[in-house]
Amino acid sequence: MIKSQIGLQEKVLAIDIGSTRLQAVVGTHNGEFLTEVNCQFTQPARLIEQIDEVIQWAQSYSKFDISSINISSTGLISKEDGIITSLDSSEGSEYNNIRVKDEIEDKYNVNVLLMNDCNSAVLGEWVFGEGSEYNTVAHVSISTGIGGGIVQNGNLLTGEDGQSAEIGLLTVDYSSDHSSCGVKGAWEAYCSGRGIPSFVAQKLTQENSDSSLYSYNSLSAKDLFYEAAQGDDVARNYLDQIGRYNAAGMGNLINAYNPGLVTLSGSVVLNNQESILNPLYEYLDSYVYVQEPDITVSKLGEHIGLYGSLALSQTPL
Repeated sequence: MIKSQIGLQEKVLAIDIGSTRLQAVVGTHNGEFLTEVNCQFTQPARLIEQIDEVIQWAQSYSKFDISSINISSTGLISKEDGIITSLDSSEGSEYNNIRVKDEIEDKYNVNVLLMNDCNSAVLGEWVFGEGSEYNTVAHVSISTGIGGGIVQNGNLLTGEDGQSAEIGLLTVDYSSDHSSCGVKGAWEAYCSGRGIPSFVAQKLTQENSDSSLYSYNSLSAKDLFYEAAQGDDVARNYLDQIGRYNAAGMGNLINAYNPGLVTLSGSVVLNNQESILNPLYEYLDSYVYVQEPDITVSKLGEHIGLYGSLALSQTPL
């Protein structure tokens, strides 16, 4: 079970690394933020230097003695070695074997905890959110990519190598060549912030429809949601298809883990809640065999990754 390993009032530097955005805050293990949130674009090519700059920012608050640095990061994590073995940028470039733990610990002589961002996010939900009322909780982040995490009876399901719950790579269309991270038909290839524009662009080249979507030189996910809200029938149809893919991906997750609660976060969800949730609720029943869970947007909002990082010290990793 999750339990506190160190004093709740000790200070920790929490860092949440996404494909697009890096956030950091000095906080306590009971979830209190002691500084404003430092938010900046992720720079994968110089990630160690960027983390170093964030640490120096935290140290500028001289009254805070930081007992640990807890880092959650997108991508594949080697839990034993403290290495980000594979990190995708917002453009889809891959960066490998970033030795976060050793580099930071050697320089600052402070304990560093490293965890996949969505795995830590579900811990944040369990400790600081609504997860405590359930035996099994799943968290799904739909942002640049799609990631997730599962907690069962207080235990994080990490897998053999600490790389479990890469749910964005669940297959939702086996017949498609549309892919993400080399996985054909992957959920995030259709429904993530990076996947939506690629999926829509492919559809537009295959069709000849009357749509405002053709006016964009470089279509974004935001543009699709906007045009659908303006009444563009083609955009609405594409969002409906994306909603079905979301339901299929969520159905796979629910059938596999039987959670009592699924919480959602990520920029695509937080900025388009009704457009994501309504079709998900409408189509989910067609893809689920087990008892359907409660599904809701996380009340921890855009900072769930930071809450997850703070929760790492309360978890036997």
